[in-house]
Amino acid sequence: MLQEPSYNISVVQNSLSNTLLKDGESVFVRVVEQNKDGSYTASFAGNRFIVRSLSPLTIGSSFKARLTLENSSLKLIPLADNPPIPSFSQTEAGFLSRIGLIPDAVSLRMMQFFQQLNIKINLPLAQKARSISSAFPGKEKEAAEAFLFLSDRGIEGTEELISLLLRYAHSGTVLNKKEEEILSYINHKKGANRHWVILPFSDLNNPAHTASKTCSLEGVVKILINTELKKTEKLVIECDTAVKKYFFVLQLYSFSNIQTKKVLSYCTLPGLTNGETRFFSEQLKKMLGDDIADEVQYDQSLVEDGIFCRNLELSFFQGSV
Repeated sequence: MLQEPSYNISVVQNSLSNTLLKDGESVFVRVVEQNKDGSYTASFAGNRFIVRSLSPLTIGSSFKARLTLENSSLKLIPLADNPPIPSFSQTEAGFLSRIGLIPDAVSLRMMQFFQQLNIKINLPLAQKARSISSAFPGKEKEAAEAFLFLSDRGIEGTEELISLLLRYAHSGTVLNKKEEEILSYINHKKGANRHWVILPFSDLNNPAHTASKTCSLEGVVKILINTELKKTEKLVIECDTAVKKYFFVLQLYSFSNIQTKKVLSYCTLPGLTNGETRFFSEQLKKMLGDDIADEVQYDQSLVEDGIFCRNLELSFFQGSV
């Protein structure tokens, strides 16, 4: 979720070198960590900076901003270029209302989760997920999704555990020993036959970054495994660099017992021009070949918040729940 454009973010200190910043320049910003004095470390323009914000920033979040010079003070003005939230069709709104859920984005996300794991809709559980999601302003959809994910594995979805899961599932933040053990436990707990595994990564151990304890590359790999059929159905990769954030979703579509189609969807933040999209798509197709991807497509909607349910269409059927 991108930060709201009303946030006032001041650049306090360039922590590494004298990077040349230009008034009016657009940059891609990633919030790395919160410091003890209340400031934040943010990465943009190929470097790390100390910034202060009048409103709280979410660790691991990314957004596009414009650099502005005001009274000798450099500020970051987040740009309001979030992808539009799709409107509900009458079918979607009617279905959600009929089963007793509020027809909004949180309910739609929960239905996507139930359908993706091919499990029965659990209304009491969905209502509990909605209730606890209110503790995560701006992240309600993801929090509800995280709660259902944990519940499917028989794990109590506490606010603390949901908060950790939101970090694991996006930022690729370097984990301490306890957090590694928690994530390993979550990954190994059995739930539905469609089983997600979350694997954060970073290049912190690269000798070039060991001394400064900084990362130039970090992210997360998420794998959806059908444990009954013993096959991988979806691979999601989110990768942060100092310049761009990359999203990749490799989906296996099955049309029959023997016919399948492998589609790679990808996008970047900031986005690509039409010329860049054609170039990257051609290069990815050439590099991967038909063995890995039958089709490569650019899909900017992948930047929308979501832990597991990106690039997922809902199917509605008449009948009882």
